[in-house]
Amino acid sequence: MNDPDDTQSPGSNADPASADETATDNQTSSSRRGFEEFSEAFREALRNGRGDAKEFAEKAIPATKDFFGQGFYEIAYGVAYAAAFSGEILKEVTPENLKSGFENGREAGREAASDAVEKFKARAEATDQEP
Repeated sequence: MNDPDDTQSPGSNADPASADETATDNQTSSSRRGFEEFSEAFREALRNGRGDAKEFAEKAIPATKDFFGQGFYEIAYGVAYAAAFSGEILKEVTPENLKSGFENGREAGREAASDAVEKFKARAEATDQEP
């Protein structure tokens, strides 16, 4: 009646295979709950992260615009200063015939640019009118 190889405790009618299945079901259920908790925490982090990123961008974009705006201003100022300074120096030290060459070349360049713009506009209008 009492078999020394019997692993069941006295008074227990449980099937060892059934106990293994119950343990596996408990582990699966526990794993599923753990995954669901992780998933919810991850979704919450994404929601919070999106809000934090938006808040950061709302603060950072104006500061970045100001920073780059100031940089562009300084570049434009430097270029204009260099052009005006160089132009004034050249105007004072350049012989008269060289000055007239610069003036004539400047005027010819303006006319050529104006002609090119007109041709571009005419071509664009012609393209817009095609069916």
